[in-house]
Amino acid sequence: MLTGKYNYTTRNHDWSLAIEIYTVNPALKLLNLQPPIPGYQKFIGTYLFSGAKKAVVDVGPKVAIPNLVNALTQAGTGPEEIDYIVLTHIHLDHAGGIGTAVKALGKARVLAHGRARAHLIDPSALWQASLKTLGDLALKYGDIEPVPAEKIIDASDATKLDLGNGLLLEIYLTPGHAAHHLSLYDRESAVLMAGEAAGVCINGAIRPAFPPPFDLAETLASIDRLIELKARKICYGHFGCYDDATERLKLI
Repeated sequence: MLTGKYNYTTRNHDWSLAIEIYTVNPALKLLNLQPPIPGYQKFIGTYLFSGAKKAVVDVGPKVAIPNLVNALTQAGTGPEEIDYIVLTHIHLDHAGGIGTAVKALGKARVLAHGRARAHLIDPSALWQASLKTLGDLALKYGDIEPVPAEKIIDASDATKLDLGNGLLLEIYLTPGHAAHHLSLYDRESAVLMAGEAAGVCINGAIRPAFPPPFDLAETLASIDRLIELKARKICYGHFGCYDDATERLKLI
């Protein structure tokens, strides 16, 4: 089950979709993007970190960006207040809307794995690969708009993103699910943002996530590294936050 206080629900009248916001801790909220695709309730989440600066982790597909903007507003954060967008990886369900989001979030810069840079600037090959892999679902997610090169920050292993007010995010490269995957750790709160490095968690049940070109050895090595962090809480891209982080990581 989701942890943290559920504190807001509203309705996007354009799409007739509920927007739900969960408080994980005072500096972290989970926004349920809920794209207008049947069966995708409580499946795609964006995380909002709020220190002196603000960062969102993953933006979802292009079709969900209006919901992202609406959710930020309902959470008391104007889109123009976002300083950073951190991408755990650039699959469509996590980052397909990144070019659209950069336009909507004004000053935000994009922090991603260095291997993602070329695909963010020119997403044509990524889009074609997504069409080949996902078919009609890629079309439902929406195409990918490019990101200006000057907006992109390459993340290296053990990069630290200082958001101020004591909020420091450690970034670790965690390949396997994708070669360009990274995870984030808030050591002060012992909260791990695992993206899909730790699999998919739906209603508490965990399953591996292995789209091509999945690498089992890298996945297991990344999980071992995440276990070493000794996080107390784990937050999944799909979907929600749970308290038994180490035990859950060992299930993969």
